Amino acid sequence: MPSSHTERAMLNSFLVTTMTLLLTTFFASTILLPDSYGQVGRYLNLSGNPGKSTFPSLAISGNNVYVAWTDNTTGNGDVYLKRSVDNGTTFGSLESISSNPGKSLDPEIAVSQDKLYIVWTDKTTGNGDIYFKASLDKGVTFSNFENLSNNTGPSVSPQVAVSGNNVYVAWTDNTTGNGDVYLKRSVDNGTTFGSLESISSNPGKSLDPEIAVSQDKLYIVWTDKTTGNGDIYFKASLDKGVTFSNFENLSNNTGPSVSPQVAVSGNNVYVAWTDNTTGNGDVYFKASLDNGLKFKGKKILGKNIGNSLDPQIAVSENNAVVFGIWRDNTQYDPAQNATSPNFDLLFRTSSNGGGNFTDRNTVGKTVGDFADYAQIVIPAGKSDASIVWSDIYRYREPATYDLFFQSITNNGSTLNDPINLSNNEGNSTIPKIAISKNGTTHVVWTDSTTGNGDIYYSRVH
Repeated sequence: MPSSHTERAMLNSFLVTTMTLLLTTFFASTILLPDSYGQVGRYLNLSGNPGKSTFPSLAISGNNVYVAWTDNTTGNGDVYLKRSVDNGTTFGSLESISSNPGKSLDPEIAVSQDKLYIVWTDKTTGNGDIYFKASLDKGVTFSNFENLSNNTGPSVSPQVAVSGNNVYVAWTDNTTGNGDVYLKRSVDNGTTFGSLESISSNPGKSLDPEIAVSQDKLYIVWTDKTTGNGDIYFKASLDKGVTFSNFENLSNNTGPSVSPQVAVSGNNVYVAWTDNTTGNGDVYFKASLDNGLKFKGKKILGKNIGNSLDPQIAVSENNAVVFGIWRDNTQYDPAQNATSPNFDLLFRTSSNGGGNFTDRNTVGKTVGDFADYAQIVIPAGKSDASIVWSDIYRYREPATYDLFFQSITNNGSTLNDPINLSNNEGNSTIPKIAISKNGTTHVVWTDSTTGNGDIYYSRVH
């Protein structure tokens, strides 16, 4: 027992030093990257511009990592790109993709081996159009941009998917006054595109298309308000987009259905969405085992007394496991029987093609109080899942979002410890995640720490 203030001070100093070393060793082994990025060794600021950078998009091919985002430094809003050829260890110089006098927004990117494709919404013509650029040499050079929509009405929410030499771009267009889903496809790596294909052509508003591809097969889901409720519609093409099936209403409930997500593996197609028929907000799921020709009955992934929102789904390559995750604000206290303003991130898994699901479990159970912006991915050849999301630490003041990563192994039965990827003073939101074939997990997000809004990058080994 120390007998003087001096001895107590020396002991306290020793304890603080020891604890600091222990914590440093702990975080170095579990969180910090082996590369030094000059910012606490944890993440790299890819944008670093005086203007606001947001809405990142991420794609991986081999050792090549591509990140695109929207940046407002020039005052117009431009699409920028950075690429790494060494699995994210270093990144090259900033590439301006749009450089147009109008505002460029919401880029999406897709890759196939050495080929990179970028789409975005561009307001140069005053209408709002969908612009496209391609690089056939890993992002070293790019084609001139092409206006894929070129309609009198605003075109927004572009999505891009690629399979071999085939490139598919879908978006929402309001030229008719209703809101329709349109598609264009290229069979020569984006060098030329075919004619405009109207996917919806319904009297109600069609919004927020999502697309998925598997070899020669293309699947599109969207929110459609033709019935007056808001439903999830689906179309399939089994011949590279040459012809399409009739649309199918997957939800067909009395309440509004929104936020559709689609995933595909082989002949299996999986669709999830949020439905408000009960008044709370629930997450529904449907599966097709025959390329979307017919779907099984609806499964309810999340139906609690609280709101279940914003589903994300992922499926392993061999259909060994399907993951469904969503936000939920139900308080798990039967005595209170009430909902909480806080949100948890829940998940369930299926090992039989969506026929049955496990009981719900919680991602980041001990982390925070307001989970949001979740993204999920399954590594190639694996049945494990990696999840990133934003969350606010419990009792943290001021309440700001950090970015967390958690892996789920053993077909969904084991949750590994969550990792704080950002751990800074700003809000870390809107993450995207991808995994390279060597198992490296790449994550990008929007971060407000500098006061401007920047695009941060990290990787987890």
